[in-house]
Amino acid sequence: MRKAIDIHCHFNKFDTMPDRYTVHLIGNQFPFAEKHLTETCIKNKSLVNHILFKSVPVISKKFKYLDRLINSLRVGNFWGKDGVLHTLVSHGEYMIRRDYMAAKHGSKRHDVVAYTPLMMDFITAGNIEELRREHGAMPFLLQVYEHAVMSRYYPWQVFPFFHFHPEREGVVSLMKQAVEEQGFVGIKIYPAMGFYPDPADPRHTDEKVRKNLVALYGYIREMAGKGIILPITTHAQYSATQAVDLEMHETREFTDIANWKRVVRDYDLKINFGHYGGMDFLRDPNDPKHERAREFSLACREHIQGLMRELNNGKKRVFADCSAHSPMDDNSEAYIRQVDLDLRDEKLLLMYGTDLPVVTVNTLNNDYIRAYDSGITGEKAKDRFFMSNALAFLFEDGKIPRLRTDFLKQAYGGNGVGPDPADVSKVSWVKPDGQGGFRVDPKYL
Repeated sequence: MRKAIDIHCHFNKFDTMPDRYTVHLIGNQFPFAEKHLTETCIKNKSLVNHILFKSVPVISKKFKYLDRLINSLRVGNFWGKDGVLHTLVSHGEYMIRRDYMAAKHGSKRHDVVAYTPLMMDFITAGNIEELRREHGAMPFLLQVYEHAVMSRYYPWQVFPFFHFHPEREGVVSLMKQAVEEQGFVGIKIYPAMGFYPDPADPRHTDEKVRKNLVALYGYIREMAGKGIILPITTHAQYSATQAVDLEMHETREFTDIANWKRVVRDYDLKINFGHYGGMDFLRDPNDPKHERAREFSLACREHIQGLMRELNNGKKRVFADCSAHSPMDDNSEAYIRQVDLDLRDEKLLLMYGTDLPVVTVNTLNNDYIRAYDSGITGEKAKDRFFMSNALAFLFEDGKIPRLRTDFLKQAYGGNGVGPDPADVSKVSWVKPDGQGGFRVDPKYL
């Protein structure tokens, strides 16, 4: 059975984003529905469900599982026992259990052994400074807490990344608390929400953003001095999820890989560039939007490869995941062929990722894994892609940080939530380090 780590996914539902943002997101994905939706009507859940479900027959060829995705995003039992996330971690599909049982087909030949859910601060992206009940979203701190609880329930399967949005008030202290006290192992940063990742970029207009970015990279450097390397995952493509006052084409200014080059070098960051291009394989040569997407996407991939070849010498610093490229997309076959070719260069540290729940609109997770497993040649390349590169990204030299294991032990000792994290007998890739901690089994590195 092929083991895999999903290095790029999200634990999101409708309640993790304010109604204002839900209107923006649905309008981006389904322009024909945008004129029917407002913040007011979003609060009428039955009306929203009616509009979306009525749309399913029209777009069912492209979005085969949209109705089941909607079920998972609106369900009340999402975080808890037997909820959507339990079905994901236990069975590999982002669905309520009933829909999973109806959708599964054939034998399961793949085993996702770990997920790294990347938080998304849709509240700040929705330009909401003070969240109120009428905004229709869970408070950000509650979302942080729920991610921490999930990692307690699944101590060796769920490794959350904190979303650092530099416009959020108090984000630096929230990040430190998440990393030092709540089991978070990395940082998610999303420039498509309207900022440049380099604090020295002269295009910055918000001094708070600049200062918070300086604090972020300073903290990462400080933790590195203590032997804890905090990985960053960033969005590196066109974006359908951005600040509500931006359109998709405007995100290129912020997600350009060139914006990252100085900070990656100067702060010695360990970074994963999400999505690794791919839109350069869009097939419609007559669509001017596709031409712009192709040019930008190809430039993204070339910049990423340049940084990899420059900085992955002796130590592994620059990675990229291949998420959000469903086997149902028109460009997927060509994209996977390119991934297969690039894996022949061992400096190109590519990783498996899905962008769940996004891909659930048109494919099962099991089929998504199968497409890459079939398209990549050679067991060594597959092992790097599905497992070892992800473990090298998450855990420097295979060492699992004591902050993480101390959190798990304290959480278990306090109330017995989840399995005993000290029992790794059934965890294929984790071994005790002989000093009271844990490390990655060397055979996976």
